[in-house]
Amino acid sequence: MWPTIAGHLLDTVAIGAALSLARRPGEKRPAVIFALLTLAAFLTYISSLFNLTLFIVFLALIERHRARLLLGVLAVTATVTVLGLYGSFTRAFLFEIVPALAGGGGMATPSHTGGAAPAGLVAALSRVPLFYGWGFPALAVAGLLLARRVADGPARRVLAAWGLAFASLVLMRGLGGGLFRDLKEITFVAPLMAVAAGASLEILARRGRPGRAAVLLVAAGLLAFSAERYRFYFTSYASAVMAVSEAGMPQGAGRPARQ
Repeated sequence: MWPTIAGHLLDTVAIGAALSLARRPGEKRPAVIFALLTLAAFLTYISSLFNLTLFIVFLALIERHRARLLLGVLAVTATVTVLGLYGSFTRAFLFEIVPALAGGGGMATPSHTGGAAPAGLVAALSRVPLFYGWGFPALAVAGLLLARRVADGPARRVLAAWGLAFASLVLMRGLGGGLFRDLKEITFVAPLMAVAAGASLEILARRGRPGRAAVLLVAAGLLAFSAERYRFYFTSYASAVMAVSEAGMPQGAGRPARQ
């Protein structure tokens, strides 16, 4: 579990460093920090290799005048990571997995309840309301639209690259035949979801007392939804862990003796 949390934390910090790099053109220090954080994320968690690669590529397409620097950082850090950690897997991926997929094979996607989860783009998109409901995504979309008008240029471009990276991850999960089912795109987009939704609430709060009252009501609804999701996942996974634990115990172990 810790590589997942640490990797996504480093993803977020690296994206923050990319924003600093975009705001301070020509300075070497932001570029070095961004490169080191990107390498740290790549070496910590394999999904970061996909998440940040997509982010950097899209940012390079948007920030044309920094594309050389961004793609250079990506090339060096990705090469070091692949050669150092994933050399054997890369060979298997290129010469075994890809030919199998090209030949019409696929990879089953496991579900939390056992068996294979539904595949396809609709199933990939349905994960967003499953984890975030409808309130967070709606506020986030509104926040991103507002950012186009109120945020500075570097922030707009970084947010756009982040959003495009997430959209690409969803497409990869939905259309990749199960190959990209473990990229954790929902976790990757969580900070962006929070920032964009918060921007919507901030703008709404500026509309006087009615706006602030609306923000309180919306925030209460979001907190209630989050609490219900936490309760659901805690009880679901706790039950599964207890079931596995009891199945591995000798008969009668862990149970109180009869008086």
